[in-house]
Amino acid sequence: MESSPYLSEPFISTWIKHFNEGKPFVQFNFMEQLSFVEHSRFPIYFNTGKTNTKGLSYTLIPIKFDGPSSKVFFIYDVHGAFQSKDSFSNANIGRLSSMQYIGYLCDLKGHSNLDTYMNQVISKSSRYKFRMYKRKLESSFNIHYRAYFGDIAKQEYEFLFNRFKKLLEKRFREKRIQNNNLEPKEWNFYKEVTFSMILKQQAALYVVYDGEEPIAITLLNFSKKIAFDVIRTFDIDYSNFRLGTISLMQQLQWCIAQGFETLDFSKGHFEYKKRWATRSYNFEYHIYYDSRSVLASFIAFSMNMYYGLKQFLRDKNLAAVFHNSIFWLRNGNTTTEILPDYCFRENPEIYKEESLSYIKLDDEKNHSFKRMFYEFLYRYSEHKTDTKLFKVSKNPGLFLIKGKNSSVEAILK
Repeated sequence: MESSPYLSEPFISTWIKHFNEGKPFVQFNFMEQLSFVEHSRFPIYFNTGKTNTKGLSYTLIPIKFDGPSSKVFFIYDVHGAFQSKDSFSNANIGRLSSMQYIGYLCDLKGHSNLDTYMNQVISKSSRYKFRMYKRKLESSFNIHYRAYFGDIAKQEYEFLFNRFKKLLEKRFREKRIQNNNLEPKEWNFYKEVTFSMILKQQAALYVVYDGEEPIAITLLNFSKKIAFDVIRTFDIDYSNFRLGTISLMQQLQWCIAQGFETLDFSKGHFEYKKRWATRSYNFEYHIYYDSRSVLASFIAFSMNMYYGLKQFLRDKNLAAVFHNSIFWLRNGNTTTEILPDYCFRENPEIYKEESLSYIKLDDEKNHSFKRMFYEFLYRYSEHKTDTKLFKVSKNPGLFLIKGKNSSVEAILK
């Protein structure tokens, strides 16, 4: 993988600071591309970045392969699509591999725009629906798109990353699933490293705005010809408009325009990845060890069995149970935001102005009504600035949504 962002100075030095207490990395002459950190107690060396990369590839140099005397070398997330299948052979060095997560990628070579790519991978009926969602979103809100790539002011970066975190928390709080990216140590790492990587064109924040409000944000990393999808989220209040799909469509268009040949969704199975990707692959964990050493052999086989068991549990979908359990243990029975259950009634009564109380959706206390309001915009093709939400004073469960061309009563159930 040419010019991998995960072998770059800003990524490695920042990762060392956050995950290795600032202790220096080491390199070995049999694997010049990778650097390693040493386990505090056992003779094990892990690649820098560990599981925080979106895939690595490397080349062995057998002629120099005199290295791991009584040691074990563990390499996380070896990328199945980019790692060369070398013919490794050394009498004193053992190698084990453990199949891990499935990954997906989009091959963009030969495509001049989003339309040609969609014609190849998306069915005709889905193409029609996705374009309709985009038209509806852009006709109901003041939508614009921006990629922060090569330049961003520090103040704007801080604002976007804070908003990024809030959107991610909101989405996974509703799903009631623990998201590892939100672990304080991990989030602080991404927040620090991404700023310098953006300035070096090794990363970007792709943002969808509604006016001045970021409503979808994706963190991307880059090698010379590959864009890696690192973290993505969107404001779930816009779910009716399929905001996640529209954000992805625009990112694909941007990647093609920038000359990237691949958009790599990386590890993890999600239906949207399967739908949009042109191929799948697998990540592997690779273990090298001194086969003459009883201790090194024991450690290597034990680790291989452990990670093989973890993948077996993932294949049985027990990982989802684990993440749900972690969420429950950390959050208890804390309820998510209570969203009103409602129905729309057309041909509403004509109300006197004094019987209506205007509801400002920008007020935090009224955020629970946003999804109801946005569904009205979606269903009746109204624009946000032409539409108002009122509470009918004499009936606490009755609201009036009044647009430029349509009005409905919203009745809470």
